[in-house]
Amino acid sequence: MIAQGEKGNYKMPIINLTKIVSSFAMSSILSLFLTPVMVMLATRFNIVDKPNHRKLHKGNTPLLGGQAIYVAFIITVAVFAFHRIALVPIAVIVGATLIEILAVVDDIKNLNAKLRLAVMFFLSLAIYITFYFSYFTWNILHENILIAVLLGGAVVIWVTGIINAINFTDGIDGLSSYFSLIALFAFSIILAMQGRYEFALIVNIAAIGGVIGFI
Repeated sequence: MIAQGEKGNYKMPIINLTKIVSSFAMSSILSLFLTPVMVMLATRFNIVDKPNHRKLHKGNTPLLGGQAIYVAFIITVAVFAFHRIALVPIAVIVGATLIEILAVVDDIKNLNAKLRLAVMFFLSLAIYITFYFSYFTWNILHENILIAVLLGGAVVIWVTGIINAINFTDGIDGLSSYFSLIALFAFSIILAMQGRYEFALIVNIAAIGGVIGFI
């Protein structure tokens, strides 16, 4: 089932192929150059990951590497990811920004797990509500409140679970990046098969480029 907010086009136009390649190139290059800058800043301001019972590295490891991926991703989405409903790319950028702010604050302050989980639930719900009104246009979803609520609950649990799962794999340097890369490649195949070249696939490719540049 394809969200009607972006109709599937099973023959990729040349212009979309160009945008996909360009989005990957821009995101990966930006991330490649921003990563050492973030590492330098993290080292200078002592924003480091210290060894503990679930971390395998022996010395302090600079944090903020994820911020290089974030900045590269946001810039690329803003440049290449067009959608006929302007709220959709804005929602992606704002959602990613809020989650990134949470990640940075958690790196610096080591937030309480319950507080972090509550914020993730709120952000996931906000993402669902935004896409409910702007991207998901299936009639059954808007005519049946029970289905809308059940789908919303599933989306909130899924998004929150994915964020926590990726965060949990961050005990080994680079592990969460490789897991994310595998998932993103899988999503790219699905989106390409659905013909969602105009927006969703470009967003996904921008994320792939950001992670590869970081690695």
